Amino acid sequence: MPAKIIVAYVPVLHAGYKKFFDQNPEAKKLYLLGPGIIKSFRPIQKDARALTPQSAKNALQGWERFNEIQIIEIEGLKALNSDVQEVFMPNEDISHELAHTYLTKSKVTFFPIFLRWDRKSSNAKDTVTADITISKDTFDKAALKTAYKESEKSSDIWRRVGAVLTKNGKVIAAAYNQSTPSIYSASTLGDPRNNFNKGTDIDRSIFIHAEAKLIAEAAKEGVKLEGLDLYVTTFPCPTCAKLIAFSGIERLFFTEGYGVLDGENVLKTHNVQLIKVDVEPPQDTQSSLPYPEK
Repeated sequence: MPAKIIVAYVPVLHAGYKKFFDQNPEAKKLYLLGPGIIKSFRPIQKDARALTPQSAKNALQGWERFNEIQIIEIEGLKALNSDVQEVFMPNEDISHELAHTYLTKSKVTFFPIFLRWDRKSSNAKDTVTADITISKDTFDKAALKTAYKESEKSSDIWRRVGAVLTKNGKVIAAAYNQSTPSIYSASTLGDPRNNFNKGTDIDRSIFIHAEAKLIAEAAKEGVKLEGLDLYVTTFPCPTCAKLIAFSGIERLFFTEGYGVLDGENVLKTHNVQLIKVDVEPPQDTQSSLPYPEK
């Protein structure tokens, strides 16, 4: 029977790591990624909260969970590369890269548990769980159709988004994702967003999002947003979700899109009700080009 071990990057200690370890009770030996390996992965070098591997080892020994804890470097990983070794790793980008490169003979199991924001989880697109799954209310449909009509004004060739604010059953403001500093900027200079892959670097754009524009204009005009409803054609990005959460908006209605990063969780934590509306997106509001995956 293959020896069962755990190999993991452990920058901090929290309940998620305990759960991961407890899910693999037969693994009595833990290998912590050493400073040499960590240094070779640039994104995790920026993590100011990270313990040194030795500090993590010292703290974990106090848990009395493992018979042995070692700090491992590349040569150590190569030594573990054997078909008599069963390796458990968290389902993270660094785990996959190391296993693909150095543990090709070992049986490696990646456990789907969220321990930290790695590149994979940062770009993940999750289905949004609405509080009211589907609304077929006549006003909700009409408001979303108004938002779609607004989105037609956008010059964004990849994604056109429209949004409207309502109060007491009336539309009081509308906006679309607009290029800055001029509505003609994207047509004359292009959009730097075009240089990046789908789902990454979403802030590297000359466009202001429809939701952000509405909230900014409300602040300019002195309009209080507390208790108002926002209708948006596409579920907000993480930044806009935070703006909405702290604005006082009570309900968010949407038709398309997915949740990225912590957007959905932030909205729900701030008691913003999420409602998906049953509206068929008009064909002429779709992107004029498919967004490149790579």
